[in-house]
Amino acid sequence: MGLGPYPEVTLSGARDAALEARRLLIQGVDPIEARNAERRAARTRAKGAVSFAEAAGQYIADHRDDWKNQKHAAQWTSSLQAYAHPTLGSMDVRTITVADLHARPPADMARKA
Repeated sequence: MGLGPYPEVTLSGARDAALEARRLLIQGVDPIEARNAERRAARTRAKGAVSFAEAAGQYIADHRDDWKNQKHAAQWTSSLQAYAHPTLGSMDVRTITVADLHARPPADMARKA
């Protein structure tokens, strides 16, 4: 994992970044994937894009009247919140890939399953 070029990243800064990467590994998080997710989130914020959570909420609102009863809307909402939002919720819908859909759920979700 690259930490950045010298002189933009000092030796002290590289040591701090390497320590943080090791901490993520100990927690079971891939530091490269965490960095990539952070970059995607920053691009999403910069573009003013629509997150998956926002798009899902809008879809439910738009289709609520088409469903047979309110229970369907509640099921859609709870399923998305439980299974999709933890990994996809903050992502720009335009940047979601097949790999993102197959990604492992966060550690706390894996324990619940």
